[in-house]
Amino acid sequence: MLLRLYENEFWLDLKTNGTCRTTLFYKDVMDTLTISKEFWIDVAVKPKIIGLNQVHLSSPTEPLDPNQKELPVSAISAPIHTHDSFAATPDKDLFTNDLQKGFYSETVQKDVRYVRAALKKYDISKEDVEQFIYSYLKFPKL
Repeated sequence: MLLRLYENEFWLDLKTNGTCRTTLFYKDVMDTLTISKEFWIDVAVKPKIIGLNQVHLSSPTEPLDPNQKELPVSAISAPIHTHDSFAATPDKDLFTNDLQKGFYSETVQKDVRYVRAALKKYDISKEDVEQFIYSYLKFPKL
């Protein structure tokens, strides 16, 4: 099985039954695997659904011809669209004032800690750093 992450590829020596190509969000997979208590990971690929142990994720799947001896180049080629981790998607918690970029709360808090550590020698408080960063962000309307 070929597992491709952004700019990285890994060949996993697994038992497979059938061939297909699919795309998943990395965060969804990592969240699923993080909460899993199983030692082994069972992956079940069905049309429009990928099962990771007991969790099912929505995913478009494209079956590949089982009679073909080689994978088509399109199956291993780089994605056409580059991933923008700061895209303003509905699952994000905070957005820039112009709504062009979106961020998860955890990412913002990590940045606050990072900036606070760099500015600690100047006696700048965490609250001041948070207030500064949040002044450029807004919460989505619910």
